[in-house]
Amino acid sequence: SLDGGPIPASLDILGHHAVDEREQSQRGVASRCVDPEAVRPRLRRSALALDRLNEEGAADEAEMIGIWLPAAFLGHSCIPNVSYAFFGDLMVCRAARRLEAGTELCCAYVSSLQPHYLRRAGLQQKFGMACACARCRLEEVVMDRASVHQLLARLDDIVDRLADGEQDLKAACRGLEALASDASRRASEGAAAVQAVVASDAAVRGACLELGLLADTPGKTSAWRENVERLLCASFLPCFKALAFAQQRLGEHRASSSGHGRCVQLLEQVAPASAYHAHWAVEHALESRKVGTAGEDVDQSAHNAQRWVRVHYGLSERMLRALEQRYKWPADLLGTGAVIAPVEVVVSRADVPTQPVAPEKPDVVVSAQGANLHHTLEEMGGSFRLSIQVPDGVDSSDIGLDVGSRRVLASVGGEGSGGGGESGAGLALTVELPREVEVELAPPAKFKRKGRWLILDLPLKA
Repeated sequence: SLDGGPIPASLDILGHHAVDEREQSQRGVASRCVDPEAVRPRLRRSALALDRLNEEGAADEAEMIGIWLPAAFLGHSCIPNVSYAFFGDLMVCRAARRLEAGTELCCAYVSSLQPHYLRRAGLQQKFGMACACARCRLEEVVMDRASVHQLLARLDDIVDRLADGEQDLKAACRGLEALASDASRRASEGAAAVQAVVASDAAVRGACLELGLLADTPGKTSAWRENVERLLCASFLPCFKALAFAQQRLGEHRASSSGHGRCVQLLEQVAPASAYHAHWAVEHALESRKVGTAGEDVDQSAHNAQRWVRVHYGLSERMLRALEQRYKWPADLLGTGAVIAPVEVVVSRADVPTQPVAPEKPDVVVSAQGANLHHTLEEMGGSFRLSIQVPDGVDSSDIGLDVGSRRVLASVGGEGSGGGGESGAGLALTVELPREVEVELAPPAKFKRKGRWLILDLPLKA
């Protein structure tokens, strides 16, 4: 305890070796006493706040903090791969990205929705550590502190003037629109600077490699630069979130839907599967519905909302019902009502570009329903990932695969299948790819099985 009294040998959190009763009696109880001044900073550094979001998607002030020993061993990253949620005093950690075996599990010790100099200052002050992650190193080179600070100071000024009644919401929204435009321009300039020096600057190139930003060849397509620009934009997330929120309050739902969608994209970069990510994904889906136009974008935003809510909060019906009541969210976006069907995307040969081009949203998951086999297709840096669900009663070895440079054919019991299953005979799927892939490096020779899914990674052709 912090009053200097003895602690059980089993609670060996300070790195002492456990001792048996005989040795403890020989050394005396005093040897197990705790120095409060030595323990307090360790407790502060290991503690986590039980925070939650209010109805507007902003963090409420934490009413309680605690220490969860397994979670205390999580490392820090400004692009975390783990998210955590609280259910009472129970803490649940989940993977926020696809992780290979052996990957270090990292959360964000400080908010990842701010620029590098603020993240570093918070880490130094609270944890006595200097962050040298790839994201911080990249921003340090191409995002000078003065210009970034000036933009964030403008945000503070707009918010203060609105709170003091010096301007109304419409005037504040106009200021936020100009601010968001300037922040986007600054991120674009930073991305151009990265592209100009990545071949000659070893530090920049190393950071880009660590971040997975060199999967595509620089200069070939806009996808590579867009990924860099999106990462740099994430440092200005408070600006974009404030604009989307103001547009929502003014009833400008079309602009608000676009703004919310952008925030969801940026959150997926630097705070995936977080409470913020889930909340803004739902709000994006709601704003898309208010626009009143049905179509792929509306269905996709709804599908993404359900996906990220379930990734962050889990599948507990009780928890999802509590979210429904607290935030007044529709049941279907949480999965407590009818499950949202994946978006159907039909790409004809006439729609496929003749030259490889970057899709408008290279990081957006595209779910689809094929002729008979359910599948999803998503772009991940330098490859497409095609996941095909194996129907009930069908063995994965019964699915034949034929991969071309712009098309993937899958069939049950057809040519190329390894078995003779009959329950799914006749099922087939054709997936047209929007860009060329390297056939020699692609499946069917190389694919993964995960539960009832076949996962094919298709490297993009340079």
